[in-house]
This record gives sequence, structure tokens and C-alpha cells, in this order.
Amino acid sequence: MYAMRRLTLVLLFASLFSTPARALVTWGDFVESTPPPGAPTTVSLGGGSTVQVTVTTGGTQGITGSTWGTLGALETGLGYTALNMLGIFNGGGQASVHTVVQFSNFQPGAHHVRGFIGIGALNGFSSPVTVTSSLAGAVQTWTQVGSAFDFGPANSFPITWNAPSGTFTTTAAITNDSKVIVLDVGSLAQYSTITLSLEQWLDDGVVFVIGEETAATEVPALGPPAWTAAALLLAVSGVVAARLPRGFRISA
Repeated sequence: MYAMRRLTLVLLFASLFSTPARALVTWGDFVESTPPPGAPTTVSLGGGSTVQVTVTTGGTQGITGSTWGTLGALETGLGYTALNMLGIFNGGGQASVHTVVQFSNFQPGAHHVRGFIGIGALNGFSSPVTVTSSLAGAVQTWTQVGSAFDFGPANSFPITWNAPSGTFTTTAAITNDSKVIVLDVGSLAQYSTITLSLEQWLDDGVVFVIGEETAATEVPALGPPAWTAAALLLAVSGVVAARLPRGFRISA
């Protein structure tokens, strides 16, 4: 009985030093599922959830999906490993076209916690970008995640989220478009649609992101500090027990 109590005490002590399981952040896979103009396309968010993405634009070319590894993970504090982006470029020219990116038919996975949307590489001629959702008043509660991050040397101009008006704005010049900015939109389960619209300058290629955070499901792993502490406690308790008079018992 004493040995059993001692082992229980050691395991409880070790759990205080355990390495906690981390939540996982993943992004919509536009590389695997690139939406053609006007056609609703189901896109995996990587954590068990899916969303339908519809792109409407007046240009003639340039809807692409790309992946950028850990770009922006440090600035946002989200710790992801594969940032996927949807890029829209309308072929160049000195005019604007109406562009709309709509996210709909959200199907959150079992471990979905919250969603993210973002935009970047925006030029001042394409600003502002208006954001709406099916849930009245929700957009005004959305907050920026961490800080905006550079999308390369020529995409490092500041961009701002204006929650009261539900708009992204920038005054970036043609030679240096905006950073990428990410918002926390809460659980995607509460929305029917989230829509971003802008008058996109033909010379301006803009990138969009949508992602999710899922709760960790694995059992927390015991890191080296935990096992070191547990071994030390086991050794000390063994020494103490060995020095006690015969018949004297430690109760845990």
C-alpha cells in the first residue's frame, strides 16, 4: 500500500512539470483547392473544418493558391507551420474591378475553437476593403491577432483594421504594398457567410487567408523536467523510508 501511495505521489508531482499539449493553427488549403471565378469551392481548413469559397472578380487572370511556411507565425503568435494563401491578380492596367471573396457553408470540425481571416499585399488604390458577416454586429467585435507581418520586401507598408466601420485600410504606394493582417473572428460555427469586397486596382495583386485553431486532443507529454523531478522525489522518499525505524510507516 505504501509503495502504491508513493508512486501516486510521484506521478502527481511530475504532472506539475509536464509539457502541455498545444492548440493547433492551420490554414485553408488553396493550393489543393483553388476556386475558379464564380464557382463555389470547398476548401479544407486543415483542422477538420471546411468552408466554401466563392471568388467574383472583373479581371481575366490570376487566381492562385500558395503556401508560405511559417511566414508571420512569430508576429501573430499563432505558431503555425504552413501558411496558405489565396492570391488574386487581375492582369494589370490603370483601372479598378469589383472583387468579392465570400466564405460560406462553414462546417466546423469536432475540435474547432476559433477562426481567422486576413488580407495583405494591398495597395492604396484598392483600399478600403469592406468586411461583412451574416451575424449582425459581429464584425465590430473582431480583433487583430498579434501584429501585421511583411509579405516580402515590397509588401511591408502598414495596414489597419477599423472595427467600427468593418474595413481594412492602407495608403501603400505601388512600389510597396501592405503587410498581411490577421483577425480573430471567433467560432466559425456562428456564421453563414463572411464577405470581403473591394474595388481592386488592376495592377494590385491581393492575398487572402482563412484559418482555424483546433483544441489539442493528445495527452500532455511529460517533458524532461517532469521525469527529473519525479526521479528525485522517488529517490528521496526511498532514502527516507530506509532510514526510518522498523515498523514505522510513512502515510501519503
